[in-house]
Amino acid sequence: MCIGCFPKKKGLKTTKNPYLYVIRLSKPQLSTRCKLMESRIIFHHIPKTGGTTLIGILDQYFDIEEIMPNRYFDKPARDVTSEDVEAKAEAIKTYNLIRGHFPIPCFDNIGDDYYRICLLRNPVSRLFSLYNDWRSKTEQSLSTAHPLDVKASRLAKANNISDFLKHSDYPIPALFDNGQTRLLSDSLSKKSIGEAELIKAKETVDKMQLVGITEMLDSFLYTLCQKFKWVFPKQYQSLNTRKYDRQAMTTIDKDIFHEFLKFDLELYEYVISKFNKTVVNQLKAKNNNSQIKRHQVNHISLDMLKGFKCDGFHVREGIGGDDVWRWTGPDTESHLYFNLQPHIDYNLEIDIISVIDQEIVDNLKLKCNGTNLKIENKGAVNGKQRVSAKIGRDLINVVEEDKITIKVPFTTSHAAVQPETKDDRQKGIAITKIEIKASSDTIQHKEKEGKPLKKFFEKLLS
Repeated sequence: MCIGCFPKKKGLKTTKNPYLYVIRLSKPQLSTRCKLMESRIIFHHIPKTGGTTLIGILDQYFDIEEIMPNRYFDKPARDVTSEDVEAKAEAIKTYNLIRGHFPIPCFDNIGDDYYRICLLRNPVSRLFSLYNDWRSKTEQSLSTAHPLDVKASRLAKANNISDFLKHSDYPIPALFDNGQTRLLSDSLSKKSIGEAELIKAKETVDKMQLVGITEMLDSFLYTLCQKFKWVFPKQYQSLNTRKYDRQAMTTIDKDIFHEFLKFDLELYEYVISKFNKTVVNQLKAKNNNSQIKRHQVNHISLDMLKGFKCDGFHVREGIGGDDVWRWTGPDTESHLYFNLQPHIDYNLEIDIISVIDQEIVDNLKLKCNGTNLKIENKGAVNGKQRVSAKIGRDLINVVEEDKITIKVPFTTSHAAVQPETKDDRQKGIAITKIEIKASSDTIQHKEKEGKPLKKFFEKLLS
C-alpha cells in the first residue's frame, strides 16, 4: 500500500503534507492531562483513614479551578446538608473534584456522572489514631476549630483512652462509636446504632463506584489510575500523621473497645472482600488498546495551578497568593510526562521559588528519556532561580511518551532546619513553572523541508 492511501483509512484525517502526517501517526495522540474520559470524582473522606494523603495525590491530577475549594459552604464539611448542596448545585457541577468530610447523602442528587469513592481503615488502628490525633492538636489549630471539637480535644488531652470513650458528649460517640458505620449510614446524631445501620452502611458501599481500605492504598490508587488513565504515583508521603502517646493507650477497657468497634469490624471485612474482588477483576481484565486522543504541541507551559502527568511531587502550596508552587519529593527523582514532536529541538526551563539547601540546586540534574541534559543556564528571573537545558531531537521518542526527570542530590525537610515547623516532608526544590518550547530554528527548518515533499505527494496523488 502506498503512503498516499494512509489518510483514507478509517479514523485518520488528511493533512496538507502527507509525509509529515505519517511521522505523526507513529506516536499516540494524547493530551497533556492524558485522560480517556473526563475525571469527575467525589471523595467521601472519613477521618483518620489516610484521606489527607489521598487528597494530596488526587489534587495533582486536576487543575486548581476544577477542585471545589475548602470551606466552600462557609461551614465545616460535616455540617453541610443536602439543601446546602441543592442551593449551589449548578455551581458545584462545574467542579470535577469534590473532596472532604461531607455527610454521604448530601451529594446524592448532584448527578450520576461523578465517580464516588471512599476509604475505610482497620477499626482498631483508626480508633487509636483518631484519639491520638485529638490529643495532639495544637492550640493554634484549635483556635479555628469547631467548639465541639475543641471540647473533645481538651477531654482527650486530659483522659486516657478508656475514660475518654466513656464520655457521651457529641461528637465523641459519633466519631468513635462505630464511627465508620455511622458515617456511611448517615447516623452521626443517633445515640446508639444497631444492625439496621450496618445494613444501610453496606448498601452505601454497594452504591459507590469504589471503596477501598487504607491498608491497601496502593491497590486502591492503581485501580483509580487504570480507570482514568493516570500515571501511578510510585512515590508519595503520608500526610497528617502523629506520633503515638503509648502510655495513654495502654489502659483500654476491652468491653468498651468491643462495643465501640463491633459494627465497624464487620463493615471492614465486608469492604475487604468486595475490594479484593475488584482488584482481582482488574488484574484479569484485558488491556484496553484504544488510543487516548492527544495533541502534539510546540509549546508547553505549566504553572502549578494546572494538573499534569507527573510523579514525585508534593501538594500545591501558596494558593491565593502571587505564586503557587509544588515541592519535588519525597524521593530524589521526580518525573513529568509529555508528548514532544520528533525531529524538533526543545528548550526546557524550570523556575524554582525556594530550596531548603542551595546545594540541591547546585547539583541538580535533568534528564530526557533517561539521558542527562546539559544545564546551560542558571540565573535569577523575577525573583526565582531559573534552570534551563536543551532537549535534542535525537532524545525524543517516536512512539512512547517522553519522560522528563528532575533529579536532586538529596532531599531534606523544613523540620530538620526549623523544628518548630513540624514539617517533616522530604523535599527537593519548590517549582512554580515548567516551560518547554520548540526551537524556532527547527520549526522553520521543518516547514522548509516539507514544501518540496508536499509538491511531490500532490503530484503522486493527483
